[in-house]
Amino acid sequence: MSSEDPMDLIEEAADTDGGLTGIAKKGIGGWLLAVSTAAITGVQEIVDLLVVVPAEAMGDVIDVSAEAVFEDPLGVISTGATETGAAVGEFGFLALPVSVGIVGVTLYGVNLYLQRESTSDLFLGGMSDYIPFVGVDEEEED
Repeated sequence: MSSEDPMDLIEEAADTDGGLTGIAKKGIGGWLLAVSTAAITGVQEIVDLLVVVPAEAMGDVIDVSAEAVFEDPLGVISTGATETGAAVGEFGFLALPVSVGIVGVTLYGVNLYLQRESTSDLFLGGMSDYIPFVGVDEEEED
């Protein structure tokens, strides 16, 4: 059914159902379909760029922030507790009394610090008043 002459092809197309007008309409329909598909895809990409990507980024920021605020400090505390336990464990049967003593001395130091009057001097175990050029000279309150 293939012919060499282009005019024969045009005559065969004209003899088909709908003729040359039908072929032209199908061509225009295909072009409109391609343009509308491209437009819909473009709108989807714009919505993705303006809504979906920032929402996913905000979710990532929230996850990383929560991890930085809660998990990382707890990791430091957990690691410190593990290493302290290992170090105190080297005292053998005296580990429990040494642990209680360490906790007691720590609480006593915190209590001393909290009982101090407000001052701009540095807290160096009560020695900041005797170190020159440390802290600020303040007037006595009446």
